[in-house]
Amino acid sequence: MDILFLLKLTLKFVFEGILQNVKVYSHNILKHLQIQFGIRTKMSKSKTFIINLTAQILSFAVSMGISFFLSPFIVKNVGSETYGFVSLGNNFISYVTLLTGTINSMASRFVTIEFAKKDYLKANQYFSSVFVANAAMSLILLIPAVLVVVFIDSIVNISTEIVSDVRALWAILFLQFFIGLLFNIFSVATFATNRLYLSSIQTIIGQCIRALIIILCYSFFPTHIWYIGIASISVTVYTGLINYWYTKKLTPQLKVKRHLFSFVHIKEIFLSGIWNSISSLGSILLEALDLLIANLFVGETAMGILSVSKTIPSAVSSLIGTIVNIFVPGLTIDFAKNEFLSIKRQITFSMILCGFVTCLPISVLVVLGNEFYSLWQPTLDAKVLQILSILTVSGFMVSGTINVIFNIFTVTNKVKIPALVQIASGVVNTITVLVLVNVTDLGIYAVAGVSSIVAILKNLIIIVPYASKCLNFKVTVFYPQIVKCILSILTSIAIGFIVTFPFNINNWVELILFAIIVVVVSSIVYLLICTNKNDRKTIVNYVKNILISFSEK
Repeated sequence: MDILFLLKLTLKFVFEGILQNVKVYSHNILKHLQIQFGIRTKMSKSKTFIINLTAQILSFAVSMGISFFLSPFIVKNVGSETYGFVSLGNNFISYVTLLTGTINSMASRFVTIEFAKKDYLKANQYFSSVFVANAAMSLILLIPAVLVVVFIDSIVNISTEIVSDVRALWAILFLQFFIGLLFNIFSVATFATNRLYLSSIQTIIGQCIRALIIILCYSFFPTHIWYIGIASISVTVYTGLINYWYTKKLTPQLKVKRHLFSFVHIKEIFLSGIWNSISSLGSILLEALDLLIANLFVGETAMGILSVSKTIPSAVSSLIGTIVNIFVPGLTIDFAKNEFLSIKRQITFSMILCGFVTCLPISVLVVLGNEFYSLWQPTLDAKVLQILSILTVSGFMVSGTINVIFNIFTVTNKVKIPALVQIASGVVNTITVLVLVNVTDLGIYAVAGVSSIVAILKNLIIIVPYASKCLNFKVTVFYPQIVKCILSILTSIAIGFIVTFPFNINNWVELILFAIIVVVVSSIVYLLICTNKNDRKTIVNYVKNILISFSEK
């Protein structure tokens, strides 16, 4: 009991410490913005945005830092081949979410809109109905999950010596999924109240718990891949309990009540969410089937290499998603209140911000990727890793900039057309990859590259103009920013090669130095190409104010 009390006290101390720092930094930033730009209206909304942004960036930085050190640590202990089955197991779980996503992908929208309208009865009906539905789906999906775990060696190519370990890993991962599914609806509390910084703090603590468990397990016990599963499920339990507590504190009006369960409300959410599930199936065919195809048609080793190569692209994608997530609650709330001018401003700012975040890592990866992988993963072929990473991340030149647009379809509940487009793209991608893998020598290069090409064409030709139509904007309204972003990336890469070409980079100090140079060059290029004078002034002052806030602290 004393140990549990001490653990609770420690977590509370860490949580409150992070929260206080986030609030202090954000308050100082806001104060300087007020002075600089004379901001006087809607300060509560502005303050919330800045706090959320600060917390989300901090959360990503911590997560990225932990992954940076943990990935080579895990690969060194278990090998790249075995490590690939972690990502493959998570991909299998993403296949299961095709079913659960029909409800959960739209649950937050329906609850948030009614909560914003203060119709707490209807919000509770959606809230309770989703919880009961998730519990029922957990029981139904338990049987196929058990079958997958039991017959894993018949489903995928796997070495005999690691079958038991991988089977245990997948069993834990599926259990983690079911626990997360039960607690899923409670994550709506921070979303509905637009207090995403609380989720960010929760993520930071969760990542620290995950890292601690993995390090302890691999340092003091015989090596097993399922330690990663133990760490993941521990974080899921922690996250679920914290979200439940958030719900009680932030949205006490929301409670699970069995008598409020309604098939009518589940049907309503399902009919909207079914298109998101179809879209998710397309995303799986487009992005998440690559490891399975690599395993079945190229080999276990190739799958492991591809899995490692996706680490940086996944981090970039996560960062973009992190930034976009800041805007989603505001967009949903504004849509509920018919504040379309605010929606337009948020989308515009999001595209500028996400384009900037996309430009920097892509430029560094292309220019310095070989040197980075040589130092980060010395046991693997750095050039192959770099090529695969570039092929994967190239699609971000478009999708990164327009990422917020994908949420517009959910907010406006116009998800049918994007879903059909996504599934069609996924089918085209899968067929193309299978053909190339079987009739050419491209192997994993085809697996990594085709999806990016298909995604770029899909986004430019269909998604962008349809998003404009949903918002009653001009069809061409988003294209200039996309073109500017692509041009800035290509220009940054060209200058980066010119600057770094004469030098040999052999250690981390040199790599970090040149990475900083490339980042600075890319930042200047992006600001010159993608922003106007007022935008640049705002961004520069924002960065300056962040630095001032830290110095004052």
